Amino acid sequence: VLFPITDNMKNSAGIAHVGIIAMAYDITMGTLAKLYQDGRMSPTLDMGFTFIKPVPAGESIIITVHTVGTAKHTIDFECSAVLQSAPETTVNTAHGKFFIY
Repeated sequence: VLFPITDNMKNSAGIAHVGIIAMAYDITMGTLAKLYQDGRMSPTLDMGFTFIKPVPAGESIIITVHTVGTAKHTIDFECSAVLQSAPETTVNTAHGKFFIY
């Protein structure tokens, strides 16, 4: 999933606010969890992040998601993001657990 980081998403240091990156991961994983269960809502139960490198405003990140596993009422994902301009550079990672019915 491609997410552009615009100027209004930067913090006082001029880089992407971590809350914006967290939101991008939540939307990405949450949408996949919702698709997994035919469009029913899938609340976020837990998410964690590792911020490796700053993401400059004006850049786009590409988030890749892998399903780690499912249980009776949960689905787990692992993700990573790279810069669109430097796809060899991982800038952050995330994991998430979502409720499924």
